Amino acid sequence: MIENMVISSNADFDAAERQIFNNTFKSLLVVDDNNSLFGVMEIIELDRWRKIGGGDGVVGDYANINPILVYDYDNINEKCLKLFYTTNVKYIPVISKERKIIDLIIRNQFLQLRMLSYTDPGEDVVLNFVLRDLKDVFYIDIGANDPWFGSVTKWLYSSGRGKGINIEPLKREYSLLCKDRPKDVNLNIAVGSEECEMILYSNFGLSTFIKDYTLIENKPANRFSPIKVPVTTLKLICDKYLEKNQEVHFLKIDVEGFEKQVLLGSDFKKFRPWIIMLEATKPCTRIPTYAEWENILIENDYVFAKQYDINRFYVSKEKSFLQDRFLDLEIIYRRLLILDAKSTKYQLHI
Repeated sequence: MIENMVISSNADFDAAERQIFNNTFKSLLVVDDNNSLFGVMEIIELDRWRKIGGGDGVVGDYANINPILVYDYDNINEKCLKLFYTTNVKYIPVISKERKIIDLIIRNQFLQLRMLSYTDPGEDVVLNFVLRDLKDVFYIDIGANDPWFGSVTKWLYSSGRGKGINIEPLKREYSLLCKDRPKDVNLNIAVGSEECEMILYSNFGLSTFIKDYTLIENKPANRFSPIKVPVTTLKLICDKYLEKNQEVHFLKIDVEGFEKQVLLGSDFKKFRPWIIMLEATKPCTRIPTYAEWENILIENDYVFAKQYDINRFYVSKEKSFLQDRFLDLEIIYRRLLILDAKSTKYQLHI
């Protein structure tokens, strides 16, 4: 059954087609793969199909039905919204240019995607879209900073879909994390390639171990407060705090120039996050820095998925099917707009 389809394996879209066509729907709301249009998919009634196709009623026969995508309605978005809000449409298929079903979103999963983004570029929207059919997401947030403002993991935690480990060396931000995320493990420490103590240069919005970065945008070094902080490795953190067989679905690394050291202190043979997001530019600039550390990920069987603003996403090769879910942010938002009815005429019934 589609309801039990899990994200850890590729979806069986032939089975998805059979599941759809086995229902008595005459039409379904669809979005096409480019999300340039919404439309209605008219389905040939199964009785008629038996007559014209000579089939014997075996479910497999219906998988080859060629759906007719109707995009020439007046006010097509309005009519699609009406279909969605006035009928109990269970499935929302995504159709390729070849008119094959390439993705299947269950209605309840689609509704869960309604969310307020806590980040300017919308990385949390991307993350929730990519992991949309995973009920329990476990994350490690290195450089967690404020638990609300700019947090990629805030929505996951607040919605009850996620929990994990937040790592933040600044005491004020750490105390805020403890208050806002009592179900998470919150650590007042920094992460690097080895256990030690280091000088962290702290300023509002920018804390870094790289002293040269304190001069960016003509910020004088004396505006940064040097503080001594303990440093450990991601490997040691995972050894201590992860339960046996705990999957890490998302790892965020936002450490202002210390990305390579964090990666060097990781054990990607033992702990393999599904998705890794790293800030990939020099602070306060658009100068790319990923060439300094990307080879570590490649050598550990991670593949580049997509860059959004200054952040790059990578996916483990075991979960490489997730790559196709990293769509342009504009396309992701257009999918979500199906739920954003501007009119109050339609009441949602599930």
